[in-house]
Amino acid sequence: MRRIGRRFFCGCIGAAASGSALAMYPPSLMIFFGYGESEIGSAGGATINQVVENFRKMRNAHITIVGHTDTAEASVPLSMARAVTAKMRLLEMGIPPDRISTVGRGDKGILVQTPPGTREPQNRRVEFVLENR
Repeated sequence: MRRIGRRFFCGCIGAAASGSALAMYPPSLMIFFGYGESEIGSAGGATINQVVENFRKMRNAHITIVGHTDTAEASVPLSMARAVTAKMRLLEMGIPPDRISTVGRGDKGILVQTPPGTREPQNRRVEFVLENR
C-alpha cells in the first residue's frame, strides 16, 4: 500500500516490460476477472480480506472501488458491476456502506496498452483506493 498525501493506493507497486506492453506486478490489492464476468473467485476473497484489514487500521477510512474492463469488453456497466460485486463483499464483512464508493471506468484506465478489441486479463479488474478523510 502506497501513501500519497492522505490517500492510500492499494494497487500494484512495480512494473515490468512485457514486449511492447507494460505489465504490472504484484497484483497486491486488485481483483482480476474472467472475460465478461463480475464474480469474485477465491483469490479475490483473499484480496478482500487484505482490504478489510487495511481499512480497520485507518481511523477515518473511506474506500473507493474502481472497476475496469479490457478493450474487448469496453463496457462501463460491466466495470461498475465488478465494483459493486466487490462492494457487496466488503459490506458482508462489516464495512459501513457510507464508507464505500464505486466507480466504473470501462476501458478508460487500462494497465496494459493493447489495440482496440484485445482481450487482456490484467485490464479486467477492480482497484481499491483507501483514503483517510
